[in-house]
Amino acid sequence: MRNTSDPIKENSNVMNAQGGDKKVMKKILSVALSTAMAFSMFASVAFGDTAVTPQQQFDALKAKGIFTGYPDGSAGLDKEMTRAEFAKVITKLLGLKEITGTLSYTDKNYTAKNWAVPYIEAVTAAGIMEGKNVEKKIFDFNGKVTVAEMATILTRALDLEIPTETNNNAAAWAKGYVQAAINAGLIDANANFAGNASRELLVGAAYSIDQAQSLKVESYTVTEAGKVVEFKISDGETVKVTLDKALEANKETEVKFTYKDKEFTEKVTYVVTTATKVESVTATNLKEITVNFDGSVDETSAEQVALYSVVRDITGANANSIEKATVSADKKSVVLTLTNALINNTAYKLSATGVKTGGTAAVTTKDVKFTTSDVAAPTVEKVEALGNSAVKVTFSEPVNINNKSAASNYFEIDGKVVSGTLDVNGNTVIIKSFTKLANGDHKIVTKKAIQDYAGYPVLEKTFDFTVAEDTTAPTIAGVSNVTFEAATVTFSEDVDPSTVSGSNVYWLDGSQKRYADSGYEKQIDGKTFKFTFSGLKKLPSYATDLYINGVKDYSGNQIVADSKTTVNAVIDQTRPEVASFTFNNNTNKSAVLKFTKAVDTSTFAAKNVVVKNSDGKVVTNIFTPAWSDSNKTLTINFANALDAGTYSFELTGLKDATTLANSMLPYTGEITVGEIAQPKLVSTVKGASSFILNFDKKMALDGEGSILNPANFYATYTVDGNEITGQLPAGTTYETLADQKSVLIKLPSGVVVTKLNVQGVRSAAGNVLSGYVADALANSVATFTVTEAKAIATNEIVLKLNQPAASAVKESFKVTVAGTVVPTTDAWVDSADNTLVHIKVADNTLDAAVTNVKVDVNANTGSQSIAGSPIVAGTQVSVKDAVKASIVKNADDKIVITAGTANVPTTGIVFNAATNKIWVNFTEDIQAANKDVAGQLFKVTQSDGTALVYGTDYTATITGPTVELSLIPTGSKVSGYNGIYRVTLNNDSKYITDKATGLDFDGSTPLTNAVSNFNVEDDAVNNNAIVINNAVTATATFSTTVAEEVTVSFNKAVDPSTLVAANFVSSVGGVVTNVEAATDNKSVKVTYTSPLTAGDTVEVTNVKDAAGNILAPVTFTK
Repeated sequence: MRNTSDPIKENSNVMNAQGGDKKVMKKILSVALSTAMAFSMFASVAFGDTAVTPQQQFDALKAKGIFTGYPDGSAGLDKEMTRAEFAKVITKLLGLKEITGTLSYTDKNYTAKNWAVPYIEAVTAAGIMEGKNVEKKIFDFNGKVTVAEMATILTRALDLEIPTETNNNAAAWAKGYVQAAINAGLIDANANFAGNASRELLVGAAYSIDQAQSLKVESYTVTEAGKVVEFKISDGETVKVTLDKALEANKETEVKFTYKDKEFTEKVTYVVTTATKVESVTATNLKEITVNFDGSVDETSAEQVALYSVVRDITGANANSIEKATVSADKKSVVLTLTNALINNTAYKLSATGVKTGGTAAVTTKDVKFTTSDVAAPTVEKVEALGNSAVKVTFSEPVNINNKSAASNYFEIDGKVVSGTLDVNGNTVIIKSFTKLANGDHKIVTKKAIQDYAGYPVLEKTFDFTVAEDTTAPTIAGVSNVTFEAATVTFSEDVDPSTVSGSNVYWLDGSQKRYADSGYEKQIDGKTFKFTFSGLKKLPSYATDLYINGVKDYSGNQIVADSKTTVNAVIDQTRPEVASFTFNNNTNKSAVLKFTKAVDTSTFAAKNVVVKNSDGKVVTNIFTPAWSDSNKTLTINFANALDAGTYSFELTGLKDATTLANSMLPYTGEITVGEIAQPKLVSTVKGASSFILNFDKKMALDGEGSILNPANFYATYTVDGNEITGQLPAGTTYETLADQKSVLIKLPSGVVVTKLNVQGVRSAAGNVLSGYVADALANSVATFTVTEAKAIATNEIVLKLNQPAASAVKESFKVTVAGTVVPTTDAWVDSADNTLVHIKVADNTLDAAVTNVKVDVNANTGSQSIAGSPIVAGTQVSVKDAVKASIVKNADDKIVITAGTANVPTTGIVFNAATNKIWVNFTEDIQAANKDVAGQLFKVTQSDGTALVYGTDYTATITGPTVELSLIPTGSKVSGYNGIYRVTLNNDSKYITDKATGLDFDGSTPLTNAVSNFNVEDDAVNNNAIVINNAVTATATFSTTVAEEVTVSFNKAVDPSTLVAANFVSSVGGVVTNVEAATDNKSVKVTYTSPLTAGDTVEVTNVKDAAGNILAPVTFTK
C-alpha cells in the first residue's frame, strides 16, 4: 500500500561497480507479475486511497493499446481469456516485434486477415508460446488458457530456471514450469492448475507489469559525501538509498535498489570538483615531491608545510623537513620542496593531515607509498637577462650548486668564463656578473658542474639571450595577507635578496618608526617577500603607510627612498589548529605536533596535555616540551616509552601569538603503540649440512621479509670445487622452528658454506632486522649454555640462553644465595621467548635488591636446545636485579599502618600525629631525579576525598628505602583538619626506581626497576588508618571548691610556652595569679584574683601544639 504521508522511500542497499550483468526487461517483470497474480488470484486486497478497480485497470491498458475489448465496448472481465488474447498481451507488454507475412500454424481462419496472427507469430518466434498440437501445427487461438498453461508461458517469458525437483499436482508436462512459477512466487502452490484463467486475472497481471515497466528514474542527487543517493522516480516519488560504502568520487558506479517491487540498476556518478583524496605521490627529482589530488584544494591551507610529513618506508625515519608547499594553477596538485635531498630509488611514505578543500571538508591520508625515481638530467627551460649585470636561468628541476661564489665553475658567456656569484632558489639560478654585459645578443653555455640532486649533470649546451639596459628601479607592485603581525610585499621585478631587510621596512607610530623584524624576512619567489612585525612593532588596526627602502634590482637600481604603500591590517581571527600529530613509533617516547600558526608558548603548561589509555585512565608520564619552527612545532618528550596499546592524546588551553590571542579548540589525537624493537639474530647453530638461525623475536613467514624467503640469504659456498657467491643453491630448504623464532636451513649434498648473511627479514610485527644485514656465522655456537640471569621476583629467576630451548627441568640448575644453596621448585621455557628459561625458588628467598645470588648449570639431559643439544654443565652466572621495589607488606600481602614517634622500616606506613610525619617504607633503596616531582606522584587525600596540594599542604623527601611525607600545618587543606589520611602512589611514569645497576639482556636497557604502585584504601590491613589531628581543641572545667580556678584540657600536647596568662582572659577582669601546666602539657590550671560566678566566661586564645597548629579562639561559660 502506498504511504501518502512520506514521498521519500528509504532503501538500504549496496552498490555494484560498473560492468555487472544486466538482465532483459522480461526478467525484471517477474516480481511485478508475482504481485499481480497473488493479488488477483488468491487475495482480496483493499488499495485504500490509491485503489484501482479491474475496470479502471482495463481502461488504462486499453488506452495504451494492450487491450482492445469487445465490440460492444465491454471489457469482458468475467470471461475466460483465450490463447490469442494472451499472445497479444505478452507481445505488447514485452515489446516484442509483431510479425506479418508468416503463417506458422494451420488453424482454420489462421490467415493474414486474422487480428491475432502478428501476436501469435511474435510469441512463437520468441519461444514463449507454441501450438496446442505441434505435429499438426494447431495453435488453437480461440482456446482457453489454464492456470498451468499461464504458468508455463510466464516461466518462458521471464526466462525462469526450471527446477529438477517438483512438488505440485499439475499435469506431468507442466510440473517443471509450474514449480518454477511457484518458486518465483508467481502462482500459489495450491491453485487449480487445470482450471481456466479469467480475463480479469490477465488484466490485473498486465496492469502491474505495465506499471512496473513504465517506472523509471528521472534524476538523482548524491549527498552525505557519497553515502546517500536520492532517486526521483517518474511517478513523482523519491527513493532514498543509503549505501554500505560511499561512492568513489568522479567514477561511474551502478547502484541497485527496489521500488514498487521493481528492481532498478542505475548508473550513478558522484561528481566532485574539490579533492576527496590523494590520488598519487611522485618524486621525479630528489628535492621535490608532487602530491596529486583528485580535485581542487584550498590554496591557503594546502600551502601550509605543517600539514605534510615524509618518512622512509623501511626505517620509518623522518626524511627531512619540508621547506615550501606550492599549489599548482589548477589547484589539483601540491609540490613540496624539501630542505635536503631524498635518496634516489628509495621507498618513502607521505602523510597529509587536514588539507582543506573548501568549507569544513578536508583531505587526510596516511602512509601513501612512493618511490623516488630521478632518471633524467636537468634541462634549461629559460634564459633571460636582468639588465646588464645579471642573467636568470630557469631549469626543469632544482639544481645542486655547491659553490655559489664561483659562477665560473658553472657558466660561460660569449666563450668566456663568468666572473661573479650565484643566487640559487630551487630551479632558478641568477648569475650576478662582476662585469657588465653589453646590450645586444649573447650566448651562454651551461657546464656539467651543474647537477641535479641525483648527480645527473646538465648537458653542455649553448643558449641565446638578449641584454637590454635596465634603468628602471623596482617599485612596490602590491601587498597582500596583511595582519597585525605580517605583510607580504611583491615588487615589480626580481630583486636582489641581499638588499631586502626588515630593518629597511617601517611604519610610523606618530613620529616613531616601527621597523619590521630583522632576520625573519622570508623569500617567497624572486619578487615576493614576507615581513613580520612583533611586540610593539605590530601593525596598527587603522590604515597606515608601509615604507620600504634600500631594495635593489640586479642592475643596482634602488627603489625610491621611502617608497610607500597603504596597508590596512586585518585582525587575525583564525584559531590555531593542530595541523599534524605524529608519534615516534621508533622510540614510543615522543610526539610532534605541528600547528597552523605560531603559538604563544606562555599559554602552555603541563596540565594542557592529558594522555589516556584505552580504558580512559589517565596515564602519568613525565614529559618535557620543546618548541621549534618559530613556535609552530611542539615536541613532547616523555620520560618513559609508552607500553603497547592505544591511547588518546588531549591538548587544550593554547593560544596563538596574535594580538587577539585566538584560542585553540581542544584537540584529541590517537596514539597506537606497537612492538617497535627490531629483531636481532641471536645465534646460529651450524650442523654438517644445515644451519639453525635463531632470532629474538617471532619472525614473518610471508612477504619479502619472510625468514622462508631464499632471497633474504646471501652466501659464499663451494660445490663441485667451484666457489659461488649469491643465493643459496637450488634444493636448499627452509623450515620454521620454535614458534617462528628460528629457521632451519638444509643444504643439498656436497655444499660447503663459508659465508652466510641474512638480510631484510622482518619480525611478525613488521620491524626490519636490526642493522638490516647480519653475519650468520659470526654468532655461530656449538654448545647450549646459559649466558645471563636476572631475578624478576623474590622467588623467580630468568635465564638467558645462547640458543632457543626446547625443554627445561629444575634439576639442571643450582641457585645459591650468599654461597648457600636454595632449592629450585620448578623450571620452564618462556612461552613468548624460547631463549629464556624461568626457574622458581621458595617465596621471599631473594631480597628485593637481589644480593649475592648465583646460578650454576648442572649436568642434566632434561634441558635441551631445539637443535637437540643438552645444556652444558659448569657455567655459573651472577643474577642481576630486575625485581621491582614495592611498599613493605605483611605475610598476607597487606600494608600495615601504625602510629609511632619514629619510623620503623619493616612496617609499610608509620605516622607521627604530633609531628605531622608519614613514613612510607619500601622493600629496597629507591631514587628519583627530583624529589619534588617524585613527591607529586604520592597522592595524599582526606577521608572525604579532598586532595592535598604538593608544596602547599605537604612535602616529600627520599632517604634509602623510605619516603617521608611531611604535612604542613598551615596548609589550607591541612589546617583545622582532624581525621583520616590516605596515601596512594601512581608511578606509571616509572619516575621512581630502585637503585639496580647493569643492563638487561638486550645489552642496552638499564636495569632500573620502577617502584610498584599502591593504594592504602585497597591494600592496607582492615581498620588500619593514618589518623592525624591537626586542629587543637579544648574543654574547660570550673572548680566547685575554689571559685577562682578553672582547668582547661586539650586534645593533644600543646606548646608550654603558649600557656601564659595573656592567653586566658576572664570576663570579670580578674588578674591571673597562677598558670600551672600538667606534665604532659595536655591541660592547664588557671587561678584568678577574683572568683568566677555563674555566667562568667573565660576566653582561651593563641595556644599552639608542638607542630604549630593554633587553637581557634574559644570561650567557656561557668
